[in-house]
Formats: sequence, structure tokens, C-alpha cells
Amino acid sequence: MKFAIKTKILLAVALVVALVSAVQAWFSVTQLKDETQQNVTAQMRDIALSTSNFIDEWLDIRSKMLLANVPLIASQPNVDRELLLTKRQGNFLTVYAGFSDGSVAFGIKPKLGRLTMTLGLARGISKRAQRTA
Repeated sequence: MKFAIKTKILLAVALVVALVSAVQAWFSVTQLKDETQQNVTAQMRDIALSTSNFIDEWLDIRSKMLLANVPLIASQPNVDRELLLTKRQGNFLTVYAGFSDGSVAFGIKPKLGRLTMTLGLARGISKRAQRTA
């Protein structure tokens, strides 16, 4: 099958145009993929930084709330009110303070049965640990 010169030139030009289009499409897809990956990475970094700052600020505020009561706790014999106030304002599950004499003050009074059971378990565990040592 013989092609005329006009057809050969037309096929050559069509082949060059198709090849240039394919290369241009490949570059466009690669560039779009890289830009998308960079944008997603930057957004993830920003979200992580924002979350980290939020957690840091939350912990700092709660720490300051607890430390604000240290002078009151050290100077008063009954600190339940201050601990309860801190518990409510900080939205804590529980707040307690331990003293050098071994006593513990709670923001809320624990139920005696549960406290006795907890202390009993702790004593049992410590006795068991002493026997095995």
C-alpha cells in the first residue's frame, strides 16, 4: 500500500502532536500529584500543630488551676472545699492532695466502703510483695 507524500506528512505531524500531547499530559499529572501531596502534607502539619497547641494550652490551664490551690491547701486544715471547687472548674473526674503525714484529701468524699476496699486491696498487695521479697 502506497501512501502519497501528503498522507505521510500528515501522519508524521499527527504522530508528533500525539507524542507532544502525551508528554505534556504526563508532566501535568506529575505536577498535580506533587502539588496535591505537598498541600495535604502542609494541612496535616497544620492540624497536628493546632492540636498540639490545644493540648498544651489545656494542660497548662489545668496545671495552673491545680497549682493555684497549693497555698490554700498548705495553710488550711480543711481543704475539701478548695479541692471540690478545682474539680468542678477544671471539669476533672477527681482531685486529691496527698500530705507528708500520709493523709489524702479528696475533692469529693469517697464512699467509705469503696475506700476501705481500695485500702484493703493496697495493703494486701503490699503484704504479698513483702512476703515475696
